[in-house]
Amino acid sequence: DAYIRYMLTANDDQTIYLFDKHFAQTAPSMGESYEVPKYFSKERDLFSILGDRRPDHRWLIMGPKRSGSTFHKDPNGTSAWNACVRGAKKWILLPPDRIPCGVHASPNGVDVTSPVSLVEWFLNFYHQLSDMDVDSIECIQRPGDIVFVPCGWWHCVLNLEEAIAITQNYVSVSNLRRVLQAIRLPERVSGVSHERRPGFRSAFIEALRSHRPDIYRKYVQGANQNNGSQKPGKNPSGLAALFIKEGSKSGGVDFSTDNAGGALFTFGFSSIADE
Repeated sequence: DAYIRYMLTANDDQTIYLFDKHFAQTAPSMGESYEVPKYFSKERDLFSILGDRRPDHRWLIMGPKRSGSTFHKDPNGTSAWNACVRGAKKWILLPPDRIPCGVHASPNGVDVTSPVSLVEWFLNFYHQLSDMDVDSIECIQRPGDIVFVPCGWWHCVLNLEEAIAITQNYVSVSNLRRVLQAIRLPERVSGVSHERRPGFRSAFIEALRSHRPDIYRKYVQGANQNNGSQKPGKNPSGLAALFIKEGSKSGGVDFSTDNAGGALFTFGFSSIADE
C-alpha cells in the first residue's frame, strides 16, 4: 500500500522502481493468474531442470511515470520476455556489440557505468542514437504486448505512465552455449547465493546430462569438439549470432561472446531497479 501511494504521487527525478521476485510465493493466486507464452514454456526453459535451485528468474515489476531501467544486458546470458499488464513502456534495444552512447562497459564485462538517472540519459544521449552505425529497435509497449529480449542485447525501459509488468528470464537451446560461457566465472553468476556460485555451472551441466542427454550431447559435448577444430574467424553480430543454421561449423548455435560489448547485467537493487 505504501508503494502504491508513492507510485501515484512520485515527482522525484530518480523514482523508485519495484521488483518483486517473491510475488508468486507471497501471493500464489498472482503466480497462477498468468500462463507463460508457449514460446518460453517450462519445456523450453533449460534452467527449469534445476527446480528450486535455478537462479532468480521471474519478477512482478511496477513503477511510476519516469521510472525504469538504464541500459544493461540480462544476467547469466539469458534471454527474457516482458508482458505489460498496465501502463505504457518505451523500449530501446541494441545488438550485443553496439554499446549505447553514454554507456561505458569495462573490458571484462563486469561493470557498466551509465548516467545515474534514466531521464538524464534520454535528455543527453537519446538524440545520438541516430548517429550510430546500426539501427536501434524502439517500441511502445502497452497492456497485452510482450517484448522479447534476445540474450546479450542491450536494452533500457522508460515507463511513460504508471506501469505494471511480469517478466521472466530463461535459457533455451538457442542461447545455451552463451549461458555456459557467461557463467564460467563465479563472480558473473547472478541470482543464486554466493556459496553456490563456484559450482553452479558444473551443477547445471550435470543436470543437463541427467535430464536432457540429447541436448547435453549436442550443445555441450558438441561445443567442446567444434571449438577445438574451428578456425578463428569473425564472430557474427546481432540476431545472426543467436541463430546459426544447423550443420554449420559452429555446431548449431554461436558459442562466442563479444568482449567489446560484453557487459553482463547482474541484479542489484538501488533507487532504480533493472529490467
